[in-house]
Amino acid sequence: MKVILISFVFILIQSSLIAQDKGDNTLIIPHHISYSKIKLLLFQRGYVFESSDTSFITTKFKELPNSSLAVLFNIAITETEVIIKGFNNQRSDKSPSQIEFNYVFHKPTAEWEEIDDFAKLLSPDVRYTKQ
Repeated sequence: MKVILISFVFILIQSSLIAQDKGDNTLIIPHHISYSKIKLLLFQRGYVFESSDTSFITTKFKELPNSSLAVLFNIAITETEVIIKGFNNQRSDKSPSQIEFNYVFHKPTAEWEEIDDFAKLLSPDVRYTKQ
């Protein structure tokens, strides 16, 4: 019984690691979430809005705690999905660059964790892709 349980846990852990590939830069929640819920969660996490309407939300940059990084969100809301992209401001030319899934010291980067954590607050059903 222990072997079956350990095997099951290992498969779950491995599948969660495979779900994100290096270079993924877009998180998709494959069902509708209300504009007001998304906006409220962003506000609760300390984000200020640059622009928004019922289909698109763009935040201003927010500095991450214990980091020199700042992140902004671009979110598209449709009737069937929510598309989330994050950008950081750490390029030398000061133009924002899109955040991609990557590891530093075997741990996802702080800016990726910020957008991934936010997406998982909205829904545990998150897909990862390159766009």
